Amino acid sequence: GYYLPRMEFRKTTVALCIMVGIIGFMLMMLSKLYGWQVSVNPDNLFVSVYSTALFYTASKSEVLEKMEGSKLIRSISSLSFFIYILHPFYLNLVMKGLHVYPDVMPIIIGEVVFWIFAFAASYISAFVLQKMGMLRLYGIK
Repeated sequence: GYYLPRMEFRKTTVALCIMVGIIGFMLMMLSKLYGWQVSVNPDNLFVSVYSTALFYTASKSEVLEKMEGSKLIRSISSLSFFIYILHPFYLNLVMKGLHVYPDVMPIIIGEVVFWIFAFAASYISAFVLQKMGMLRLYGIK
């Protein structure tokens, strides 16, 4: 994640990766609708390609640079590593602990709801840990 934004890729390469990821994601969602077992985990090639291209594009975005002054964006940015570390915990808690999966609702909506839940719960937890001083070891005050 640190080196990717520092690399330079052609815009066509990034656009192709995003398109491949979106098409692959749509195919995965259609497959799930027909009852086939499809992994939408990060180890899926389409999810990895799409996520990497999206991260790279966002890291180069002028819109995000303008938003950089926002207190919320600075907070999310400073806690992003811990959000990344914590989000699988919440997803596993819901899916493996409570046996609730994104496909309990229309799959696209379910994926978005799970994404919002995992992000919000992880951000709140990281924020609370930061306020408690538990992240000082990592240089976050």
